[in-house]
Amino acid sequence: MGPDPSVVQWLKEAGIAKSPSSESVKKVMQEVLDREREEEERRLLNGLPIWIKNELEPGVAALTSHLQLMVAKVHEQTQQAENRSREEAEGWIRLRDRQIGRLEEQLVDQGDQLEKCTQDLEEAIRRAEEYAVEVEELRMKNIELKSANSALERAFQTLSMSPSA
Repeated sequence: MGPDPSVVQWLKEAGIAKSPSSESVKKVMQEVLDREREEEERRLLNGLPIWIKNELEPGVAALTSHLQLMVAKVHEQTQQAENRSREEAEGWIRLRDRQIGRLEEQLVDQGDQLEKCTQDLEEAIRRAEEYAVEVEELRMKNIELKSANSALERAFQTLSMSPSA
């Protein structure tokens, strides 16, 4: 079931579309319905006696004014609520950004500390290797000294036992 042919014809005549979309048809149909409703209201009001119209007119005007004020107030409150929500969201974003900044700084600091610890560890390993070499050299010297001491003791014993002594 397609759009009403009279609406399609009206759209074509108005130059709105050659083959209107369903949205444009809905929009035009709503406008037509709104106009028909307004005409029906005018017809009903025109059918009322003048004294009823005169009685209703101030109330309708006051009601219209009151409704316009309410719409304006709702619009203002909506804007204020949107602004508050936006400001609150921006505040949370700023807070989050500051926290992220602090975490980034901590991460950089920890990276620097890790790099220093790595350097200290490398230096400690280098020293330990140097000490290990020194210990090995000292052990070798100790073996040489013990060997020399043993040789001297044997020579001393040999000399002390010799008959010429």
